[in-house]
Amino acid sequence: MLNQNDYTAVFDASPDAMLVVDADGVIRDLNRQAVAMFGWSREELEGSEVERLIPGASRGRPRRHRRR
Repeated sequence: MLNQNDYTAVFDASPDAMLVVDADGVIRDLNRQAVAMFGWSREELEGSEVERLIPGASRGRPRRHRRR
């Protein structure tokens, strides 16, 4: 079983941008690649809604999907 340090090392070592988003659409974790890809700081993204990263015209779609 991975402990927190192992999880963080594997998560940050991934070559892909990754977000952990809860059922309410709130970003709970993100790796360095996500920070680089989106151009926002970890502090700006962690705890915010994932819709922040989606173009305005498409923002309602994920919210409707979560409600289902």
